[in-house]
Amino acid sequence: METVIETVQFRLTTGTTEQDVIAAARQSQTFVKNLPGFLYRSLSHEATDDVWTDIIYWRSMDDAKQAGKQLKQAAEFQPLLSMIDCESFELKHHNLKMCSELEK
Repeated sequence: METVIETVQFRLTTGTTEQDVIAAARQSQTFVKNLPGFLYRSLSHEATDDVWTDIIYWRSMDDAKQAGKQLKQAAEFQPLLSMIDCESFELKHHNLKMCSELEK
């Protein structure tokens, strides 16, 4: 079973601030951290293109896919979803091949 990295890249809806999206991501984390297979999560911002990247490490592809089904319905996740410009949304799953943090 390979660890999976889920990346979600997006831009924010007009009027959403950095503080807004960080607060919403923290709120959604209260749900995400309890999902089966959850390992780690981070949120980053690339200022040049104004693109945000939400990265979640999952124990397996099945865990990632099952979580995706639940996240869309979770009340804790709705504020974050409402801040994402749907036209810019891009979701990908990657099989992890090396990670110094997981090898400790």
